[in-house]
Amino acid sequence: MNETIRTSFVKQVGWCDRMGSALYAELVQAALDNLDAGGPVRDIVAGYEGDALSDALPLRFMGGIHRLVLDGKAPQLAGHFPTVGGTPYQPTLVKDFLDVVDDNTDYLIDAQQVAPQTNEIGRSAALLPGLAYALDNRSLQIRLLEIGSSAGLNLLADRYHYRSDHWTWEGSVDAPVITFDWAGSVPSFPERFEIVERRGCDLSPLDASDPEAQIRLLSFVWADQPGRFQRLKAALEMVQPGDVSLNKADAASWVEERVLEPTAPGVMTVLQHSVMWMYLSEESRSTILAAMEHAGARATNERPLAHVRFESAPEQYDAEGHRLTVTTWPDREERVLAWGHAHGTWVRWTQR
Repeated sequence: MNETIRTSFVKQVGWCDRMGSALYAELVQAALDNLDAGGPVRDIVAGYEGDALSDALPLRFMGGIHRLVLDGKAPQLAGHFPTVGGTPYQPTLVKDFLDVVDDNTDYLIDAQQVAPQTNEIGRSAALLPGLAYALDNRSLQIRLLEIGSSAGLNLLADRYHYRSDHWTWEGSVDAPVITFDWAGSVPSFPERFEIVERRGCDLSPLDASDPEAQIRLLSFVWADQPGRFQRLKAALEMVQPGDVSLNKADAASWVEERVLEPTAPGVMTVLQHSVMWMYLSEESRSTILAAMEHAGARATNERPLAHVRFESAPEQYDAEGHRLTVTTWPDREERVLAWGHAHGTWVRWTQR
């Protein structure tokens, strides 16, 4: 077995713990122990042919487990999962978990082919202030583009309600509420964001109205974080046909094409993305950055360009250290504005 597989589980235990999921930290550790003992977990993951670290193999595995619970196929484990009303940390947790693993090996082998997609709207607590910063108090319309869009939920960042002790934002009447801790100064927000286009791409874009797609997204929410789970459900229920336009496409080629499309005067093109950069090849990243520089060289004050991203480089991945970086053209100014939690539970604004 590739040693990277084991390493991915070791690292995931720590990441789950640091990101507030004691339940998943315990279950991933139980899976690791079972793998080391030559149990069914080893049989399930040993043949994985991708890069277990960059592909987030343990999250694929746990997504499969959670989906079994959501589909009603693992009732003994449902009693431990708060997302379906269970109570975690009961004495039989690990036994019930491993029994489900042992009973569903073929299913879990297949589940490894499903890449994690949570479409975490909590990240909009960083993305929306980044968008406000890029506007810089100008009365501009926004053409919003996104890569790694999943179901396109973060293309609707301005429609959610936001609640922190430093600033709030009122979204659409039926929108979910994103609650988070904020530290530092607050950027200047417009009275409203005038977003005239919301377009995204993904290798596997999901239709927010499709029940299968909804279960897939919900299965990747960690099962002891029911608040995130319910918030995502509310976001999926809010989306209406035509709210966003999604393309099935490679991110690099899509960006090359889209950022050079002509716009009307007074329209700012913005490329945004969050917690997806790590999944791209070095070649794709270089292509995207080069495309932005090329488009930036053509940007004007009447047709500005911005790159808003909430990411952490793979080699520096830290569950509590994602950076909000914004680059704006035509003047080519780049700033790290904030740091934040990958799920948007806290944001520390560092730009003065």
